[in-house]
Amino acid sequence: MQEKQLKPLLAQLASTDSVVVSDGYNSYAKCARELGLQHEIIVVSENRPVLDEINTIVRPSIQLKDKNRGIFVQVNDHYTADSTNSSSSMQLSEVFSEKFESSIERSEAIIDHVMSLANRQES
Repeated sequence: MQEKQLKPLLAQLASTDSVVVSDGYNSYAKCARELGLQHEIIVVSENRPVLDEINTIVRPSIQLKDKNRGIFVQVNDHYTADSTNSSSSMQLSEVFSEKFESSIERSEAIIDHVMSLANRQES
């Protein structure tokens, strides 16, 4: 997303106690700074292939109403396979079996880190 699109969106969605979390993309840091918002970078690197990625979504919870405020955190661990290989689905199945537990643990660590940012903001 380009900076000229991002800043109005952040201005509309974020309150003064919001924390903007990104992978370090410069536009997020600059827009957060200009809007007076805290910006935190989360980068997960573990020698993954270039096309494999971990996507994390953090947004206000729509489940909590009234004065209760909360966040929704979603972590998706994406793996890719060679689409020209006829056994690529088997390869992905094996990767899924091998990586499932570590993926869950990493997701929990990411969520714990996001929550620690909120706790630090309250102090």
